[in-house]
Amino acid sequence: MKHVLHELSTGLSELVQSAGQSAVGVEARNRLGSSGFLWKPGVIVTAAHTVRREDEIPVTLPDGKKATATLAGIDYGTDLAVLRLEGAAGPALTPVDAARAGRG
Repeated sequence: MKHVLHELSTGLSELVQSAGQSAVGVEARNRLGSSGFLWKPGVIVTAAHTVRREDEIPVTLPDGKKATATLAGIDYGTDLAVLRLEGAAGPALTPVDAARAGRG
């Protein structure tokens, strides 16, 4: 039983570490930040109920750099919003893409 719990704990730890590398901070609402994640280079997915503006949305990337995004789409039924990073901001590969390419 100890062996199974150790494997589960290790697996969860690795999953959290990997997911954390895609996490971004989103400030699309006054005085109330939220989180999102890099879906693919230049694209962020976040909760629709936290988005109160369509452009000049400040975001904090996984490496701590600041960037600006615009609202690309929103679906209140599923509570999902898609943001597009402006310009060339953001990593060339998300952690998921890097792992698939054998770089992570």
